Amino acid sequence: MPLNWPCIMDYKGTILFIFVLLTYFMWMDIALYFRVQERVPSATLAALAASTSRSSVTQSSWATRSPSYSPFSGLTVKLMMLDHMNHYITIPLSTFFNEVTQFSHIFYFITPNMISFFDLFVALIAAKLVTSESLVMRQLSVLAFEIRNFLDGLDGVVYRARVHQVENISNVGTFGYAVDGFVDTVGSAAMCFGLLWHLRRQVSLKGTYTLLPAYQKEMCDSSSSQFRFGSLHFSTPAMRRITYAVFFFGLQLSISGAFWNRYISEIGRASCRERV
Repeated sequence: MPLNWPCIMDYKGTILFIFVLLTYFMWMDIALYFRVQERVPSATLAALAASTSRSSVTQSSWATRSPSYSPFSGLTVKLMMLDHMNHYITIPLSTFFNEVTQFSHIFYFITPNMISFFDLFVALIAAKLVTSESLVMRQLSVLAFEIRNFLDGLDGVVYRARVHQVENISNVGTFGYAVDGFVDTVGSAAMCFGLLWHLRRQVSLKGTYTLLPAYQKEMCDSSSSQFRFGSLHFSTPAMRRITYAVFFFGLQLSISGAFWNRYISEIGRASCRERV
């Protein structure tokens, strides 16, 4: 079916935002490549430390340090393995927020684990909101889950600020590491169950699925932008298909998270052996 350009142009703001975001991500990937090429091999750093009679020479002391809120500050394998949204937006935004507000110093009584449990609370609220039949409530659910992602980055920022840790590494084996993994798992699982509850509820006993407001072809032109609700007939196993889709999505998150933790754990052990 040919593209209906009047309909597409009604979303030009969204299209422009996506284009700018993708352009930013590509630009930052290119900058990250050149930043990695500038890093000095560990063997060279060891030789420099020996030749200058210094106990250690680090990447931060060798290269020009970036601002702490830069996506390239404290660059590690873990940071480079993160998705674009977390690496280039969420974590720098959390770090910038902490620097501007001095959150880690002013609110010294709030521990990183408290922030982690609060982001779990926000995730549960988001999971509840996504089950609503109101589109506005579901949109608030998306906003709440993004706030949860921001808090997930903030707990690590606060911890590193208080222990004066520059590099973005996971402290495997600590209580905070376990808490962070627990709240991430429960929060993501709650959102998956919320989505499943909402989608299954849309499938009526007659096997119909209520569509979101959609443009109708005959009404979609540059002078008219009207919505109407419709319904689409599904076969009997519609609920099973929805359940399978959400289940395998959650399974994919679980498997990727498990391998991520194992990979980061092995990287941490290798770094410790290298320092020794």
